[in-house]
Amino acid sequence: DDAAAMFAGRRYLMEACAGFIGGAAGGFVERPLRYVAHHRILSPVKLLEPVTVSNAFKGCTWAVYRQAVCHAVFFSAFSYSHDMHRWLWYRYMDAERTSWRDACITAASGCMAGGSYRLISLPMLNIYHETGGALRPWSFQPRTAQFLKKHTTAKSAFKAAYSGLGYSMAWIMPITGAAFLVYERLIVNL
Repeated sequence: DDAAAMFAGRRYLMEACAGFIGGAAGGFVERPLRYVAHHRILSPVKLLEPVTVSNAFKGCTWAVYRQAVCHAVFFSAFSYSHDMHRWLWYRYMDAERTSWRDACITAASGCMAGGSYRLISLPMLNIYHETGGALRPWSFQPRTAQFLKKHTTAKSAFKAAYSGLGYSMAWIMPITGAAFLVYERLIVNL
């Protein structure tokens, strides 16, 4: 069956690996850029403080971990969703292929990718913020245990980890869908 072969390929694993590496690179530069923006641009009073590498990269491990995992999910979800939508639209429904339909498929896949990213990143961010947010490489495991001690039932922990999910999905999915729609239309028209 050609549909099973299409969805079982190792391309999705490659998408996840590339997203993981790209996310790790993004996480690596996130902390120093936030440090510079906060301490040098937004807070001119702090201009007299010395800039040190250790301060600029404090919390970098957490940012690399979070961005790597979330981007691996984002890119593999986009790729899988894109293939699934194309298969459903063109093969299963026998629709004629047009550039507008391709753009809509890309937008829907972008919505799915944005939702998948948020589904993974929201519990990480909520646990991080609820446990004090000290950015140290070794802090995620003990802080997760601290979080679970505070929320003794699974229902309580789940609600705390995913608090704000509806609000998050309500803005992230349309944003990523619109971004991918504009991207697809520009690629076709340029």
